[in-house]
Amino acid sequence: MKREIVLSALAALLLSGAAQADYSGRQIGSWVTKAREDRFGDGGSYIALTTSGGAALGVRCIGKTLSLAMMELGDYARPINEGDRFEFKFRVDKGEVVALSGVAIGGRLIQIAAPRSLVRAMREGKETAMRVETADGVSAVVVFQMLGAPKAFADLARECGLD
Repeated sequence: MKREIVLSALAALLLSGAAQADYSGRQIGSWVTKAREDRFGDGGSYIALTTSGGAALGVRCIGKTLSLAMMELGDYARPINEGDRFEFKFRVDKGEVVALSGVAIGGRLIQIAAPRSLVRAMREGKETAMRVETADGVSAVVVFQMLGAPKAFADLARECGLD
């Protein structure tokens, strides 16, 4: 009887979503994913990250807010100052070019407000080209493979209402 009560309580927790499902370092296609569920209902932290050359591109849902993040990698990456502004252009496959602005939020990380339409296109696309330009006019183009994006974006899509 006691065992049945414990199993019923455990099943109720799992079905209600109250059980925590944190994870880190899950490899899905060309993506690495990380999740930390919120314990208070304000939205957790869900991140899918991919790299190409000397750059990383992250798709993030943090506190139910969707964003992109870009980071230059490697020993020779230039440090950036918090508050520095950057201009971006994104193009998924042969789709439309989407111009966005980003701001450095520390060290090497640039945060970019992400329209849902762009993240949806990335999820369904084969590649995403990104052009970043500094305030001084220095630019670089990086192409990221989207292999595994539908599965890698599943938790952040659910949390940020992507569908």
